[in-house]
Amino acid sequence: MSFIQMDKGRVKIGKYSLSNLALAEAGSAGAFFVLTIVIGWSAFLDYRCSSAWSEALVLYGGKQTDKALVETEKAISARPEFPPPHELKAKIAADGNDFGTAREEYEKLLKLDPTIESSRIGFGVLLLKEWDQKKNEALLKQAKVEFSEVSSNPDAQIGLGHMNLRLGDLTGAEKNFTEAERSETPPSVDGLLDLYIGQGYLGFRRQQFTKARECYERTRLLDTSWDIPLANRAYMLSRQMAGMDLTREKFDTLSIDWQEFLETLAGIYNTDPGGKAFLKPAMVDMLDSWGCLAIRSVRLGHATNKLLSVRGLDANAKRPTLNFIATMTGMLYSSAMVEEERRQFTSQLEEIINTAPVLHKDLTARERCVLQQILCVKYLIDAMNFAAGKEAADRALDLYDQNGIQEPNLRSQILRARAISWFMLREIEQNEEARNTDLEEAKKNAEESNAIEPQEDLEHWIKALKTMK
Repeated sequence: MSFIQMDKGRVKIGKYSLSNLALAEAGSAGAFFVLTIVIGWSAFLDYRCSSAWSEALVLYGGKQTDKALVETEKAISARPEFPPPHELKAKIAADGNDFGTAREEYEKLLKLDPTIESSRIGFGVLLLKEWDQKKNEALLKQAKVEFSEVSSNPDAQIGLGHMNLRLGDLTGAEKNFTEAERSETPPSVDGLLDLYIGQGYLGFRRQQFTKARECYERTRLLDTSWDIPLANRAYMLSRQMAGMDLTREKFDTLSIDWQEFLETLAGIYNTDPGGKAFLKPAMVDMLDSWGCLAIRSVRLGHATNKLLSVRGLDANAKRPTLNFIATMTGMLYSSAMVEEERRQFTSQLEEIINTAPVLHKDLTARERCVLQQILCVKYLIDAMNFAAGKEAADRALDLYDQNGIQEPNLRSQILRARAISWFMLREIEQNEEARNTDLEEAKKNAEESNAIEPQEDLEHWIKALKTMK
């Protein structure tokens, strides 16, 4: 049985003994062994963090975001006090609209080192992205605080410019962008991209489309894989198309360039899942405007093709369908069309109106009401199926009354179309009693329409109706 005891400066362990010096040496050796383990473990953590961080940067640069995030997590796990991986994790989360994770990482960053300017700027950009979805004014105020803390940084001025764009202050935004351009310290690559995007949007809002396009093209030169400038350019084209009035020949000429651009968008859309979130609505908007312009340029086949393309991208998007119907309705009276084209337009219009409620279950009662009113007018223009026209007017009036729609002008239009339908039925009716009934219904609906919204031509027509038998 072993035991330990002290005897005149020596330590006895069982039958063995050690001097105090030997004991000190043994202690030092033990301490060195422990220190070696600690330092070695620390070095291992440094190596693991450095290796994972280097790999994360390579993967992120290669657009392999998911894999980059895995390596970033490894780096954070090894050295949670090392700021850069937190910043990249926050950026990846913000790009994926994971605002909670991004905010958490930026808050950690600012606690680790509140002097890192890029952290404040990144946090401000995150707040702007959150505002885009939530429209909470407090987010803009907080973003302004973050950017203002480092306002001497050109990236912060660019952030303030984007904040002013969201506030509708174009002059303020232009001032911020100009200050960033004149800064002795150049913006970062991300900042420069945001600068061109902001300047492009300024040009877009001011209808300086050439300038806007140049800015978007500069952005693409800096980063060919970034899809936002392409989406913005598609929105810009949509705005331009909405204000155009082209001959058929001019429309065909411009469509060649537009088609090439659309194919570029489609190629990216089909190969870049990350870009679909903002490319899809931009492409739908462009196709919508392009199709409506085709209608106004009397290119019905082209217009139909664009509507089908929209539905292929987003079958639930009702706005393009309603825009097509409204544009086609306005064209029915255009002198640019020959009779055969008018018949094609009315036939296509009827088909789109009849399929709209099936394709778009979210049509409001008012929208369904308007569609039935337009359908009634379509039959009147065709002058072939008056009974169907009256039925469409009846459905429109039922939708108006049953859903409590409060739009006198719409009700007046429905009643007017209903009056004409009854009168046209009278013209082909052989039974005298039925003819009288049709005439009375025509007068009643015409008078009610005129009482809601007096119209000079309708007043003359009502007077004429009263003289008939």
